[in-house]
Amino acid sequence: MNWGEVMQKKITLRLTAAFFGILLFLTFFSNTIYSLNLPGVVVGFSSEGVISSTFRSQGEAEFAEHINVFSEERGRITMMVRENDRVTEGDLLFTTQSDMAELSRRLEDEQNRLERTLVNLAGARSDLRFEQQRHNEAPVFTPTEVSPPDIVRFEREAARLEEEIAIAEAEIEKKRALYEAGVIPRTDLTDAIRELEILHENFRQNAEDKETVLTENEQELARAAESDEIRRNERNAAFEAEESNIRRQIQRLSNDITLLEMEETEIRRVLERLSAQIEADGMVYVHAEHSGIISEILTESGTFTESGRPVLKLAESFGEYLITAYFPERMGMLAPEAVVRVDIPVFEEYGLSGTVRRITAEGSRLRAEIALSGIILNGGERAEVIVNKHSNLMEQTLPNSAIHEDPSLGYFILIAEREKNTLVGHSYYARRRFISVFTQGDETTAFFSFGELTNPVIITSDRPISEGSRVRVIGDG
Repeated sequence: MNWGEVMQKKITLRLTAAFFGILLFLTFFSNTIYSLNLPGVVVGFSSEGVISSTFRSQGEAEFAEHINVFSEERGRITMMVRENDRVTEGDLLFTTQSDMAELSRRLEDEQNRLERTLVNLAGARSDLRFEQQRHNEAPVFTPTEVSPPDIVRFEREAARLEEEIAIAEAEIEKKRALYEAGVIPRTDLTDAIRELEILHENFRQNAEDKETVLTENEQELARAAESDEIRRNERNAAFEAEESNIRRQIQRLSNDITLLEMEETEIRRVLERLSAQIEADGMVYVHAEHSGIISEILTESGTFTESGRPVLKLAESFGEYLITAYFPERMGMLAPEAVVRVDIPVFEEYGLSGTVRRITAEGSRLRAEIALSGIILNGGERAEVIVNKHSNLMEQTLPNSAIHEDPSLGYFILIAEREKNTLVGHSYYARRRFISVFTQGDETTAFFSFGELTNPVIITSDRPISEGSRVRVIGDG
């Protein structure tokens, strides 16, 4: 056998061994190779979480308030500004040229009106002082006088009688001794005893008369007190009625004086303005009381206008702007005075704070009025309103990528059900599990599952999968 044949045999043997090696590898590792070609999925389990949602809408920032600037006099208007002009406080807005003869007549009328007002004011003040004096002079009540009884007379009579009784008793004792001695007859003793009895009777009658007088005096005092009470009540009732009437008069006169003083102030202001206008040959100059933008011209230059008519509208530069934005109904209501984010791209103003003034439902949308302040705009700029809402803590949440929807059956998730082990890990089947969705946010969804979720949920997949697809887990979400 030559060298060429030997080399050919060796090559044949090597090729044969390689063939059988490959065949053996494919026989024993076919499942593993197949698993490597399955869709790779990332799995995870549901957890508690807060659902955060961002809602965006666009509107225009318009001036929330426009101040009307009025003409102060009748006359021909000459405009000094145009719409959208920016003015500062004190800038001349327009002039009014009035008729001099009419101004002189009005000045005289206002002077006469001032004289009448001053007369009425003086009269009202005089009447007020009179009523106030009446109110301070309350009537004095004089009670009924009852003379005290003459008790001294009875007391003197009682003292005299007591003295005479003592003398009579002593006289009786003397006469009794004389009678017993036989000096005087019995009739003398009897007469002395009778005189003593008369004195005792007079003393008793004097005491009764004293009590009678005291009782009558007490009754007279009681009658006087009762009469005084009636008179006092009648006087109080009459005084209260009169006092109430006086108070009403005082209040009415005070109100009249206040109105007359206001009228006097207004007349003097008008007189001052008319005098100044006459000195300026009938010309009135109207200046801006606030800095801002002329939002609308209401009266053309050169036209005649009446006093008190609006000539133009001025929007304050540092005033409030109002943005009307519409949001989907699912956003839900916002609390009054809630703070939202506002971006003004044209001025590169981002992250401004707007305040919800009002939000109402219009069909399937929510109409929100957002107030914006602290910025100078021209009005009409495009504004983007951004609302961030956060739910309460939800029991079951998953990333939005794990949530699928069947148009006819509803929402579902795919769980990874383990099949068997391979050299490169477990392989799984994708199984459908229907769920009820509570709410969906920007990144996560809150849901309720029918039954316990023991298998991991497929969060993402590198290829499309469906119910029954075999998958390979390549990570945890």
